[in-house]
This record gives sequence, structure tokens and C-alpha cells, in this order.
Amino acid sequence: MNQIFICYFRQFTSGNQRSFLPGFLGPFLPYNDFDKSVLAMKDLMKQLIEEHLVDIDYDNPRDFIDVYLKQIKEDPESYNIEHLIVMCVDFFQAGAETSSTTLLWAVMFMALNPKVQEKCFKEIHEQIGERPPQTNDSTIMVYTMATLMEIQRVGLIAESSVLHRLQKDTEVQGFKFKTGTGFIANLQKFLMDPKEFEDPKKLKPERFIQNGQLVKKEMFVPFGIGKRICMGESLAKNELFIFFVRILQRLEISVPKDAKPDPKEYTSGITRIPKPFYVQIKERNQ
Repeated sequence: MNQIFICYFRQFTSGNQRSFLPGFLGPFLPYNDFDKSVLAMKDLMKQLIEEHLVDIDYDNPRDFIDVYLKQIKEDPESYNIEHLIVMCVDFFQAGAETSSTTLLWAVMFMALNPKVQEKCFKEIHEQIGERPPQTNDSTIMVYTMATLMEIQRVGLIAESSVLHRLQKDTEVQGFKFKTGTGFIANLQKFLMDPKEFEDPKKLKPERFIQNGQLVKKEMFVPFGIGKRICMGESLAKNELFIFFVRILQRLEISVPKDAKPDPKEYTSGITRIPKPFYVQIKERNQ
């Protein structure tokens, strides 16, 4: 017999207000929980790097850390351990938090859009049946991929890019910017532009399908734009696809009585996270 239960999603804390304040104020501000977690994560990454140094074979790197350590050995003026620690923390935080937040929105939107959910399940069932999904399956699941892209767009996980500062005086189309000028890309403008996405707050996977093929729109920029686009984009796409397909493959998600999730209820920091909500989950017949 299928098990039916109510699932309650906890809110993840996100964001660091220090990022939006002048750098010189940092040493005078007290550490909050976010800051403490970052310091703890740095210590963990430092320990991991030290373990790599014990038995590293520079001619046969095992992973990203080994590759970077090789670069440090070859060019110590351009590469250093501190940069490696920060990059490892960025990889972990960006991949874990944003992906989990996207999946939270996915669960909510599937509950609120049962017809879309069923079309995804039908495609999954027809293409791979009950076997676990693989990353290359994304090429044969056009509607499912379009749905995942639309969830990223409507969920608006990142309303803006992170802050970047110029390292030298720059001129763009006659506009002059001094060293240290901060820039943030308004991703919400791109993803919710009614000229590009008609009725933008509505979940419509068909936006990304043309003649039976997946279409990448220029204004679809959930991972940012330009040279500073999220370096974990390809990893995140694969992770989201595997988790999303596996969830729909095994579970049917619906709205429980008297507890309808509200997409307008969210907290906004570095990412936009839905507030705790309930859905009803039913195991699908295998």
C-alpha cells in the first residue's frame, strides 16, 4: 500500500550582509552564524588540502585540489593555498545551497502544477522506465529539462549576481568607471522580463521548447552572465537533473488540504528561499 504523508521543508539560512558593505568595516563587525560557518568550512578545506599534500603525485592529479597544487608548485607567484581554500569553499557552498534551494522550489511548483508534473513523469517513464537516471538522459527528456529550466526561472533562486569590483579603471561605451567600483547584475530583470517571457510568473515549460527541441533563450541567465558566470554551472545542471528526475520517478507530489504552498512566501538573501511549506507525497507504483 502506498504511504501518504505530509512533508515539511525546513528553511535554509542564506546570505551574508557583509558582502554588501565596504571592506574596511569587516574587522569591526561581530561574526554571525554565517561567518562562523564559513570559517569552519575554511578550516575543513585546509585540512583536506593538507591531506592531499601528504601523498600527492604531481604527474597524476586525482582531482581539482591536486591540479591546483600542481599549479602552485609551478607558479607560486600567481597561485597560493589561500586562494585554493576559498575556491573549495565556493565550490561547496555554491553547489550545495543553490541546488537544494532549486529543488525546494521544484517540489513546490510540482505540487502546484500537477499537469506539468504528470507530463514530466510520463516522459521519464517512457524514456528510462524505472532505472536510475544518468546525466546523458537529459538529451532525450526535452519536456523534463524545459520544466527544470522554467523552475529555475520562476523560482528566481538568485535575484542578482554577487558583488564584483573593478581591479582597474575601465571605460565601457563612453562611461568611465574607477578602480574599486562595485557591480551587481540584475538577474531578476532578465528572468522575469514580460517582453521575453509572457506572463512571467506562470510556470510554462513550453517556453523553452520549439519544434520538439530544447531552446536556450538569451535572457535565461539563472547562473549569471558574462565572464563571472557561476563556474559550477555544468555540475549544478547535472545534479539538478538527476535529483529532479529521481524524485518524480518515484513520488507523486500534491497540495495537502488547508496547507497550499505560496510562492510569494520566501526569504531573500544571496538566494531566494521558500519559507517552510507542506506538500503531500505519495509513492508511485513501481
